Amino acid sequence: MIIKPIYTFSVNKIEEIEEVEILKNESGEEVKQLKKVKKETPAYFSIRKPTRALFDDAELYYGIRLAESIKAGMLTKTSMLKKYDGDGGIFTKGEEDVLNKLVDLLKDKQKALNELTYKEEEGEVLTDQQNQNKSILQDEITFVKNQMIEIENSKSALFDQTAETRARNKSIVWWILHLAYSKNEENFTPLFGEGGYESRLNKYDELEESGDEFWQKVLLKYAYLVSFWYSGKIMIEEDFKAVENYYDSLS
Repeated sequence: MIIKPIYTFSVNKIEEIEEVEILKNESGEEVKQLKKVKKETPAYFSIRKPTRALFDDAELYYGIRLAESIKAGMLTKTSMLKKYDGDGGIFTKGEEDVLNKLVDLLKDKQKALNELTYKEEEGEVLTDQQNQNKSILQDEITFVKNQMIEIENSKSALFDQTAETRARNKSIVWWILHLAYSKNEENFTPLFGEGGYESRLNKYDELEESGDEFWQKVLLKYAYLVSFWYSGKIMIEEDFKAVENYYDSLS
């Protein structure tokens, strides 16, 4: 299948392969012998570039899950925030100040990176210093985003049981089921098959419950990357790579 991937990553897999070992017999002659050895080989996986039809289907899926949650009696974020209005909001004054500074810093860093990226797109060859600055800016942007996420996550427990959070979490799984592809050379295969939602979800559950360490790593990396993408925090390949590097540093 031909698709347009927005990002491709690899996860090492331990496989048993046969190697030819050359030995000498009692007469001094060389003989070949097959030997089974375990080796780590990279397996490649891609995140497909979503089509307009997928975005439409995802929007409908989110709306259904949101309505379902509200009907079941779950509070919305707006309702939850109203509960804290009288106490000055969920963030302290210090947290709000830090967040505002991080937002301004992120804008400045992103603007500088965009200028360098624009020069490249216009065909200008960047100097070694500019390439170094670009790499530094990408790392700094990832660091600032992670700092913002940490502050926001410190309060996220308040909203874990809201209707929007439930619909969001289910939507992230929906996207993983539809964007995950295994890659073999230039061939792409839907990781969870080409069936409907339930069929794909069953395949996901099978891999998750298999206890296979390799598949645990694959699914966790998909969850991490797609969550960032869904939140709008990463869009281009450089962003995905920076987030993947940060994820690997935590593993």
